[in-house]
Amino acid sequence: MYKNKIQNIRGFTLVELIFVIAIFGILFGMGAVALGNFVTNQALVTAKEQLVQNLREARTFSMTQHHDSKWGVYFNTVPEPDGLILFQGNSYAGRDSSFDMTTTFHKSVTFSNINLAGGGQEIVFEKRTGQTGDSGTMQLGAVDDSLEISVNELGIIN
Repeated sequence: MYKNKIQNIRGFTLVELIFVIAIFGILFGMGAVALGNFVTNQALVTAKEQLVQNLREARTFSMTQHHDSKWGVYFNTVPEPDGLILFQGNSYAGRDSSFDMTTTFHKSVTFSNINLAGGGQEIVFEKRTGQTGDSGTMQLGAVDDSLEISVNELGIIN
């Protein structure tokens, strides 16, 4: 009678447990990779929106002559992570730093290419008209993806 009770006990074998743990490990790994790609993609989209918003704000401040001055955006690539500085003044070097508004990008987002007519790393908008002599393109990159933003001579941001 004792022998029959032992044969009726059911359970998992070590092989079955290892198999289940391996499947969960594979699913977890795939989920982690997908989440990492999603975070990087969202960081790039957010950086693009921040860049466009800062450019539009600088242009609006210049057109409305906020603090009776020109306004611009400096593309900060020196300290990591990359970012932007919205500034008041005729140039980044000659700005009034008390008005600086700094935006920092996610560590995975960088400026991969800045190609401006002025040759520098800043765009300054003219008072009242919002036009710029620093027209050109900026490219943001993250891992295998990139986005390009352009500003024409009239200050229109695309």
